[in-house]
Amino acid sequence: MQTSNFEICGLSGKAVVKFGSRNYFIHAEDWGNGALRLVVKKGGGAHRPPFLIGAGAVIKPHISEQKIVYESGASRFIFLKKGGWEWLHQGRAMLKSADDFYVSFKGLRTFAPPLNLSESSAEISFHLNPDEPVYGGGETFGYLNKRRQKLHLRIMDPCGLATTGYSYKHIPLFWSPSGWGIFACTSYPVMADIGGTSFISFNLKIEEPVLDLFLLPGSPGEIIKKYWQLTGEPPLPPEWGLGVWWSRCMYKNAEEVREVVTGLKRHKIKGSVISLDPLWLKNRKSWKWDACDFEWNDDDFGRMEDFANWLHGEGYKLCLWENPHIWLGGDSLKKFKPYLLKDKSGGASKSEPPLCGMGIIKSMSRVGVWDLTSTSARQKRKQLIAELIRRGADTFKADYGDGVPGDIHNIYAFDYLQNTWEAIAEIRGEAETIIWGRPGWSGCQRFPGCWAGDSQSTFYSMASTLAGCLSLAASGVPWWSSDIGGFHHYTGRPPSAELYLRWAEWGLLSPLARFHGTTPREPWHFGKGAIAIIRDLINLRYRLIPSLIEDFSDLKRRGLPLARPLVMEYPGDRNVWDLAGEYMLGSSFLIAPILEENASSKKVYIPDGEWRRCKSGAKIFSGPAWVECRAEPGDPIIFKRSGLFRDKTKRSHF
Repeated sequence: MQTSNFEICGLSGKAVVKFGSRNYFIHAEDWGNGALRLVVKKGGGAHRPPFLIGAGAVIKPHISEQKIVYESGASRFIFLKKGGWEWLHQGRAMLKSADDFYVSFKGLRTFAPPLNLSESSAEISFHLNPDEPVYGGGETFGYLNKRRQKLHLRIMDPCGLATTGYSYKHIPLFWSPSGWGIFACTSYPVMADIGGTSFISFNLKIEEPVLDLFLLPGSPGEIIKKYWQLTGEPPLPPEWGLGVWWSRCMYKNAEEVREVVTGLKRHKIKGSVISLDPLWLKNRKSWKWDACDFEWNDDDFGRMEDFANWLHGEGYKLCLWENPHIWLGGDSLKKFKPYLLKDKSGGASKSEPPLCGMGIIKSMSRVGVWDLTSTSARQKRKQLIAELIRRGADTFKADYGDGVPGDIHNIYAFDYLQNTWEAIAEIRGEAETIIWGRPGWSGCQRFPGCWAGDSQSTFYSMASTLAGCLSLAASGVPWWSSDIGGFHHYTGRPPSAELYLRWAEWGLLSPLARFHGTTPREPWHFGKGAIAIIRDLINLRYRLIPSLIEDFSDLKRRGLPLARPLVMEYPGDRNVWDLAGEYMLGSSFLIAPILEENASSKKVYIPDGEWRRCKSGAKIFSGPAWVECRAEPGDPIIFKRSGLFRDKTKRSHF
């Protein structure tokens, strides 16, 4: 009995998959280190999204009466003539096509077709073992383990909601501790049904009539390392970028910035970057919606060179906000009209509204976007950024970029981050380049860093934000952060002192660290006690920076992000499969923040080995075990692996 909707055959020495009268050609490549690429499409030229680097060696099919086999090294991919497929590595079955069928009056049917292509989409489904966890998908908030979820990987602005599957950064890379990884090499939206409809099947549907998959065997670190080889390795940011960033939405003028810098100095609180949100723009106050024309606001911030020189003299770098929007009116339209992305009618393509809007709301109808498919537009934007870098800016906060309509919706995030990154790197050099990006798609790890968007100032949002950051790390993006204290509360009130301090406990022990929100985030706004606590936590971060830099190089060789969920380090330990409230930092630290309101203790899972809780003396805890830990706000729960107590806490040189 044929249990599929397709058949396989040979045609002039080529492998073909047949869906009724429709033929699609199969192409396979060996990308080294066990990575196998499988492409199924109608024909024509090569399928190559812009984030893909390198090339693979073509694999010739072995065509027989019963099956078609692609074999390279230790990997084999087998298509059965009457439907179904199997991927083996080193003789072990890694993935097998889904076989969850039911009988209807029209014959066999399934919610998880083993393989299917149409004029508009491609999908593939495979079997999941009972309770098998799955990770990846990018910055998906809430649950670290994606089993029993349905994710629509189309980036968007979720308006601060960290309680849904919507996200600023999606990456169609998934893996399991059982040893398989799968990467959908596409820039189009992807629907990942990970045991959500058929509990025993993973269905991957791509909104593009091409199936382009990379099959990646190995441990979590080996899978991530292979993904980096396909899409680019993450560089080490400059040391100053690992320091503390101070920001607010928004510093209104130079005087307000001076008050903040003076206050930090008075309280002996360190910082490395001052980030200005949109009010640094001359025309921002008159715009109803965010757009960026790169014109400095002399009225409120004085001459740019003078402001930047003063800030540098105080020991801070200058970060400027940007987005890829163009205001469709006045001088802005006259200057930038040739660089606007056009819709099918030839008019300006309008930016999509955030999650809070349906269709094109009134304010967004006045905003167009830069056409980053155009060489002239890319070059013009880089010139505008470069001019500000030469005048004293050090980096840019790349906001938005997640609302461009059409087929380039997802890949626009990559193009946008790349454009800003290159503009800075061409002047400063890559070793001195870091950006602060919000959107993301495959390959975005090449342009660090990023933050988790506009998280709400609530405890549940804080917990979901951490889960989203760890999910992003599990998707190969190592340089992440969040707004300490949350970006805003839907009522407009500031975060409580307790939330502020609890967020700082792990926000300052993240790969990157920034205080930011719609209300002030400097510690003197949260009571006298908060000043000393934040000062101590920041000092701890600066003492750890040399260690983090050294550890990053070692971990990168192993394919492990600097801060990562425990499942990446202990994939065989079932206790960590769903654990999103703890993470490893560097080679030796385990961070376990308290994420619940009015809580002064937490049960912490200690993996295999011997661990010592920092600040608690010489007591050694042996894992695996659950340990009850008490900690008041501002007292982070940190464990360090025994035997790794080498002294790397010397002062940073900057």
